[in-house]
Amino acid sequence: MKTITFLLLYVLVFLMVLQYTKSYSTYGAPSEFGNNTTTTCTVGGDPGIVNCTGPAIFKNLTGTGAGNCSETGACAPSLAYMNFTNKGNFTVNTSNGEIVNLSNFFLVNSTQARIHPVNPGSWYSAALWLHTGLQSGIYAETTTGTALRGEASSDGTAIWAHTGGSNGWAGYFYGGLGVRILDDLYVGATSGNTIPMTGDDVFISDDAEVGDNLTVGGDTYLAGNETIDGYLHLGGAIHNQSTERGDLFTYGHIFSNASITSTARKFGISLLSLNHGTVANITSTGETAFMEVNDELICDSTKPFIPGKAPAGHQGFFFTILNSSPVDYRGATGEIIGVFNSSCIKVSIAASGLRELDNSTTLSYYIYKSPTLAVTDRGSLFFHVGKNPDAKFKIYIPEGRGFHGVYVDDTAGADQHQSLTVDTDANNKTGVVSINSFIRSTIPVIAKDLISVLIEAVLSNFNKGSYVALDINLIAQTDSGQTGYGLNMTHSDAIRIRGNFTHLIHYGEEANLSMAWYDNTTVTQKALGNFTSTTDDMEIFQKQDSVIYIGNNLNFTTISLVFNTTSSGDIQIEFYYVNGTGHWRNFTAYVDSTNGGRQSGTISFTNPTDRGKGHTDLVGTNFPDTTDYYYVAIKRTKKTIATSPIENTITISGGGETMILQKDMLKLKPVTAPPELCTAEIESGMYYDDDINQYCFCTGSDWTQMDGGGTTGCS
Repeated sequence: MKTITFLLLYVLVFLMVLQYTKSYSTYGAPSEFGNNTTTTCTVGGDPGIVNCTGPAIFKNLTGTGAGNCSETGACAPSLAYMNFTNKGNFTVNTSNGEIVNLSNFFLVNSTQARIHPVNPGSWYSAALWLHTGLQSGIYAETTTGTALRGEASSDGTAIWAHTGGSNGWAGYFYGGLGVRILDDLYVGATSGNTIPMTGDDVFISDDAEVGDNLTVGGDTYLAGNETIDGYLHLGGAIHNQSTERGDLFTYGHIFSNASITSTARKFGISLLSLNHGTVANITSTGETAFMEVNDELICDSTKPFIPGKAPAGHQGFFFTILNSSPVDYRGATGEIIGVFNSSCIKVSIAASGLRELDNSTTLSYYIYKSPTLAVTDRGSLFFHVGKNPDAKFKIYIPEGRGFHGVYVDDTAGADQHQSLTVDTDANNKTGVVSINSFIRSTIPVIAKDLISVLIEAVLSNFNKGSYVALDINLIAQTDSGQTGYGLNMTHSDAIRIRGNFTHLIHYGEEANLSMAWYDNTTVTQKALGNFTSTTDDMEIFQKQDSVIYIGNNLNFTTISLVFNTTSSGDIQIEFYYVNGTGHWRNFTAYVDSTNGGRQSGTISFTNPTDRGKGHTDLVGTNFPDTTDYYYVAIKRTKKTIATSPIENTITISGGGETMILQKDMLKLKPVTAPPELCTAEIESGMYYDDDINQYCFCTGSDWTQMDGGGTTGCS
């Protein structure tokens, strides 16, 4: 019986030992180690599991791994420091390399610190995958170098961040230099979309540098400096014509609290406003075209052009060059001003300025409908007014206080130059008006002078030649099948006058100054020689309250001032005349075209009914010459001006004898001799002879009295 009992105990012990050996193999039984009173670790079992309760520190881990330490299988000293401060729960899912059940995991001063997945070909494969319910999935910190760096294969994702909470941030980066991305950055892109249609917000509180393109589908908050080397798409914007590095595309508005400054590309555009829906009408990317700069031609062997004006034809469209060689004209833009045939178009090269151009033998381009606004390199501007009846180019000046509402400052650089041209196509419509100058007042106007159109010219530097203030030409034109058009007009007038005008024509001849004075507030000096000479110029209006006095025996109504040096600012003139009792009175009705001394011009006025002669200045002091004249005073009231004007000449007109034409009377200036030799060229001409108080007319050979008195009194 004892023997049987002993054998049974022996078999039982053998089976227990066999089971123990079978469980732990060569790794041995679990063994407890550690000298920290708060930490207990055991090691052992198959395949060698370390279990710790409490914080544990592992340093200098070495050995041979099975793919979880490095791709080569060798576990180098990769984990220099691992600190499990609280739970220290660390489990690796071998199916996909995911680290689960992880809390308070820190990698400090690690050289590699990588856990490689078993299935690297799947989309979810990652060098380090952390999934946690804590506030931070990954917390990376360093005093030098890069806190977090991600590298992936050509088809992989370097850093993938996702948050499940509506108020959480998928990524939060903070550092001395912010964020640097050397390739594309996509935020909020949905699967399969290269340009996101929806997305999360991006918040960057410091500097960011993107080495390629940046596409953001949601809101973006940038508090630092951002550098993007590629193009930038905002709000899912996709440009439908071209994409270049440095381009900015947005479906939203662009607001600036300071200013928006644009520098034109060489030969290109600095500002372009396209109509909604504008797309490239023709895009030639095959470099099938060439450009001949002397004739301003672009020709394409594929014959894509349509003759005629837009919208049916391509004349009036715009072009932009994509690529060209051997000369680089990329970005060059202009208007198509003519279509010769389906192969060649004539283009505007205004954006080139005066720069020399060379032919391009290989060219790619695109053309599109004319923009609403285009501002090109070298100052060419284009505006397009739409077809809607309310569409207009409107300049709104609600309360014009400056001298000009619209000012054209033009210097001719070539013969036959025109400062302003209005080319109107009547297009078989009635009531068409090319220019309408309309003047009115919303409140009563009392004793003011008004001029709708003022034409002035300074001819002091002109020698010989001719000048015409108003030239009216009727150009008769006939078209094929419409012989006589223009010549067969029922009625045509060079000048048509309607309304109750006092004078249809009122001519006042130029008169010589009789006297002039200049009071510089210190002394009053005679200025007659200065004002009438073109060489003895005088600086005037040097101080506040300085005055020039213009006097004449005739009742002149216009003062013309030609300046060698104009005033740097408005001298703010006050204008006076002498009344019938010899006292000074303010003019209330006059027109000043000198812009307060800032340009040559005239001061014209309606002759006051109480105008008279005098010989004193504005404060009642006698002039050195006390001869009475019809005086006018011009006074500067502006306190400070950097540069005061220097006059060249000052003349007067509008006084004395005049020629007047009104609806029921013709008045000619009386003369004592025939004004012209009577020839066939002036036959039927007439003048008034002051010696015989008779009108004389030209018969083609002799001047003859109109009363039948013969030729004696007229010759």
